[in-house]
Amino acid sequence: MSEWIDCTLDVLATNPKEMNDIASALRNPPREFLLVAFAASERRRPDDVEIEQAREVIAFKTAKDLPHVAEIGNKVWRFENSYRTTCEGVIDWHLSDVSAAFPNAIFLADYCNLGWNCVWKRVIRNGVTERSVSDCNEEAQAIVWVLPDIFAPYRAEYENGQPFGSLCNEWVDDLVAAANGLRNLPRSMSCIAETTGSEA
Repeated sequence: MSEWIDCTLDVLATNPKEMNDIASALRNPPREFLLVAFAASERRRPDDVEIEQAREVIAFKTAKDLPHVAEIGNKVWRFENSYRTTCEGVIDWHLSDVSAAFPNAIFLADYCNLGWNCVWKRVIRNGVTERSVSDCNEEAQAIVWVLPDIFAPYRAEYENGQPFGSLCNEWVDDLVAAANGLRNLPRSMSCIAETTGSEA
């Protein structure tokens, strides 16, 4: 049984023209791609109506809220798509193709499948998934149990003009330190409570 996947995609481009070209590519998968994708799943050549229906499914739409557009000079846009799990491979293929066509842009894809109670994130660059993480633990319905924000170091690098991937190891070290700090929090809080109680 197929379920729905919701995808939010933030694209970090090198300049406004590149961003406009990426937006056009995401919204308008080429006819040749649609023909191949349709034939792969249906084992036949589609007609024009089916081609347009496939385009509607595969295309990413520009989100209403474009994050930080004013601050970063129209180089960061947000896109969205909701599709059945049966289309997941074709959507991933489309994203990889567009990413490969713009090798310096960074694609931050955030996925949610409520039917599977699963969320995951992917960092895509030059057609390759550079980093990914998922959380499919269901401690309570619609509650994300643990999903690190793997986008944080890439956003920071982008805004600071640093090389791609240069902050990733530092971010992982800081994340581990923060997690260890959380583990030790109850002991620290109990010491504070004891100190406060003894002074009262």
